[in-house]
Amino acid sequence: MLMGETVHDRKSAAGPRILVVDPFPLLRDALDGLLSASGVAGFVEHAGDLETALAKCAARRVDIVVTDVDLTGRHDGIRLCRQIKRVPQPPRVLVLSSVTTPEIVADCVSSGADSFVHRSANPDVVVVAITTMIEARQPIWFVGGGATGRRQEGETLTAVSAMANLTSREREVLSLVLLRFSNDEIAARLHLAKQTVKNYVSSTLQKLGFASRAELFASPFGAQYHDVVHRLVPAGVC
Repeated sequence: MLMGETVHDRKSAAGPRILVVDPFPLLRDALDGLLSASGVAGFVEHAGDLETALAKCAARRVDIVVTDVDLTGRHDGIRLCRQIKRVPQPPRVLVLSSVTTPEIVADCVSSGADSFVHRSANPDVVVVAITTMIEARQPIWFVGGGATGRRQEGETLTAVSAMANLTSREREVLSLVLLRFSNDEIAARLHLAKQTVKNYVSSTLQKLGFASRAELFASPFGAQYHDVVHRLVPAGVC
C-alpha cells in the first residue's frame, strides 16, 4: 500500500476517477463523503502527499485531482499540479485551499490549475466546479468563499461558466486583473508586450460581458474576489 493510501479508495458504478490529495485524513474523508453523496465521483482515491499523488497518477488513469496549495511541504500542491500537467492527456486539477494571496493564486493559474475554490465556499460550489470540468470539458478558474451568501455565489458561478469561452492566456490575464494587477504588472509577470496585454484585457472583458474593469470589479464575481483577497492579505501587498 502506498503512503497516504487508505481503505476509502474505491470504485462505484460510473463517473470520473477523482484523486483527493490532502495531508489530513479527516479532510480527505470529508471531501470523499461530499463527492460520493453528490454522485459526481465514480472512483475516489486518497493521497496524503506529493509523492503518493504522483505515483497514483502514474499507476492508473485519473480524471480529476483535488489538492491544496500546501501538502506536507510549502507549495507542493502547486508543484503537483505543474508536474502532472506535463504528461499527455493530464487530469483536470481543482485547487481547494484557504491560501489566496495574489502570488499564490497567480501561481496556481500558471501551473495549469483548472479551477480554484476557496475553502470557505459552500460545499455545492465544489460539486459545481467539478461538474463543470467534467461536462464542459473546458478548464475554468473560480474563487469562492468570503462573507457572501448563496445568491452571490450563484451569480459568481454564472460568471464563471462564461469563462469556458476564454483562451488559456485570457484566463491567465483575467486572474491577474481580478488580483488588481495593472497592465504593466501583467505584462512583466507573463512576459508579454503591454499592447498585447491591453488587447487580452479588452477581449476578456468583452467575452464576459463587462464594459470595463470597474464594471467587473463591481460585479459579484469581482467584488467577492476582492473581499477574499483583502480580508486575508495585508494592506499594500496587492
